[in-house]
Amino acid sequence: MSGSAHPSATAHPPPGRLVLGGLLALVTVSIWAIWIVGTRQAMTHDLPLVWIGMLRFAVPAVILLPAWWRVGLMPKGVSPVLLALMVTGSGAPFLVVTAFGMSFANAAQIGVLLPGTMPIFVALLSALVDGERYGGSRLLGFALAISAMFLIGGPALLAGQGVGLLLVPVGAFVWAVYTLAFRRSGLTPAAAAGVIAAWSTLMLLPFALF
Repeated sequence: MSGSAHPSATAHPPPGRLVLGGLLALVTVSIWAIWIVGTRQAMTHDLPLVWIGMLRFAVPAVILLPAWWRVGLMPKGVSPVLLALMVTGSGAPFLVVTAFGMSFANAAQIGVLLPGTMPIFVALLSALVDGERYGGSRLLGFALAISAMFLIGGPALLAGQGVGLLLVPVGAFVWAVYTLAFRRSGLTPAAAAGVIAAWSTLMLLPFALF
């Protein structure tokens, strides 16, 4: 009897958890929206990219110092390759690629081409690497996201802006790589964010100085 009750409890979480999940999702979407608008504004109004990066990474590297100092810049049990994928996927390389792409697109286009395509790339990589399978509703959602991407990117391609716009989904792809790498790392979110911010700050610091 207890075994049959457990799946039911998992399938129907308490209303409080649903509300909390919805609020957290709203906060996440709001953060992404503010970051997209703010980064594009900075890129198109002559704030050097390296200083955009320093604001994005140096500040959290300091704030999260207690979290990443305990594990170090080379966390034990995390392979250098996995760590490099995490830093590339959400650190300074991700910012450089995405920010350059933002200079070719408006905020509405970026809103679809970046966070809108990330789930597609995560799903594809999960299917290829982990053998994950998806039901009809998810496949329909992926198809709608792909359609939106072509509807927004198609006119830009015809207008000769496609090469620049392609940098945005490239950024989404490397973020998807980070997502899978983080899942395999075993690090806590705070530690991972701190390590990535610290490495990104070290990568950008020489350019900021000169």
